[in-house]
Amino acid sequence: MSLRNTIHSHFVLPLLRQADAKGFPPEKFLSAAGLPADLMNQPRIRFTPDQYAIITRLLWKETDDAFFGMSAQPVRLGTLFLFCQLAVKEVNVGGVLEKQAECFRLATKDIRWNLRTAGDHALLSLSVGPKTSDTEHVLREFLLAMTYRFASWIAGSRIVLTRAWFDYPKPEYAAEYMTLFDCPCLFDQSMMAIEFPASVLSWPNIRTKVELLSILKNSPFGILVNPVVDKSIVVQVRRILLGKDRFRIDFPSLESVAETLAMSPGTLRRRLKSEHTSFQAMKEAIRRDVAIELLSDRRKSVSDVALALGYTESSTFSRAFKGWTGLSPAAYRSHDEEVAGP
Repeated sequence: MSLRNTIHSHFVLPLLRQADAKGFPPEKFLSAAGLPADLMNQPRIRFTPDQYAIITRLLWKETDDAFFGMSAQPVRLGTLFLFCQLAVKEVNVGGVLEKQAECFRLATKDIRWNLRTAGDHALLSLSVGPKTSDTEHVLREFLLAMTYRFASWIAGSRIVLTRAWFDYPKPEYAAEYMTLFDCPCLFDQSMMAIEFPASVLSWPNIRTKVELLSILKNSPFGILVNPVVDKSIVVQVRRILLGKDRFRIDFPSLESVAETLAMSPGTLRRRLKSEHTSFQAMKEAIRRDVAIELLSDRRKSVSDVALALGYTESSTFSRAFKGWTGLSPAAYRSHDEEVAGP
């Protein structure tokens, strides 16, 4: 994965807590991903996409529930895949979203989708029943993100959301929504919904069943990370900052990046601000994500990782890493001694 986004613990730990309540011990899922059980008590931990994929796929397999046991009644994983196979037969994005809503109505009483248009905009809203176990909002976030990404994949082009609404207070991890939705987010609203141009509904479905089977095989990889086809300024800047050497960070200046993108430094700053970030924030996020990736390689010492990230002192890197994750680099990788394999 070229962008190396890591995943906030919020999108993993609630799934494991729910599994625990259903009689599936979290240790089994963490161990499968090469992680220690005590991570359940580390709310600031971040997971690599591979770790996220291993945990969620095993959760799906063990629970046979597409919604991780959080809906009032289980929805078998095969049912969700059948939804996708029915939807891919529709001729355009609007048809795909309508078919999804129909399938959900048939499969469960707890989850409802509603698609409507108002002027130049379309609004896709989501409601869940009171019996769902979604006290930490992760099911609703998962469903909105999954549907948005699936619709973009169907069209072969990223759908640019204009706004997203959430029916709960702004969470402490709200910055992660930049990766999930990449649009202004409104909290404490009366509904869960995403808004986009109504013209998107007529975009043609360019996918085949063969392509669908390929993407389903890799589910849910990609749901919580930006797709590489994304053309936003944030993704373009990330690609430049990451450079060609995946093991060594050597950031160019903002002025150099702006020149590469054929714009002035001031314009670049404004464009990044419009996408809810900054040049400095992006550099720190990249350092964090690459640090987590490199620390998973036991052949590299903490000093090696610090040097690869541009830190001349390991102690400076260790302080920064603890600020990102709540753990020192050594504590983060300490489980490696207990887990066999790379």
